[in-house]
Amino acid sequence: MLHEDDGHSRDHERGLRRETRVTMTPGSTVRLALERRGDYRSAVRTLLFDVINSDRAPLAVLAAGQPLPHRESSEDLSSNESGWVYDAALGSVQIKVPDTATDLLLEISFDHFDMIGM
Repeated sequence: MLHEDDGHSRDHERGLRRETRVTMTPGSTVRLALERRGDYRSAVRTLLFDVINSDRAPLAVLAAGQPLPHRESSEDLSSNESGWVYDAALGSVQIKVPDTATDLLLEISFDHFDMIGM
């Protein structure tokens, strides 16, 4: 559970805070869920995730059911509002999405890719 407030006042005692429960479900499609509660608007505007899978790159990454664009490099990812890139040297997929202050479901598909079945 992640707890956020302004860090200065006691407004959190009056409910001005946000709690985010983060859960991950493993499998061929990894699901990473953020459940938000509370009215506090965080200063965070961008969410960055780093999901390790040294066996293979993802086929696709979805945020709230919508495909995120694959970026060619970490620099390309940094210069765009959202997307994902796989770093083979690190064995990880880096995902960037705007923080909309609402619940979020990321789905990272590591399913096998069959070139013959295309």
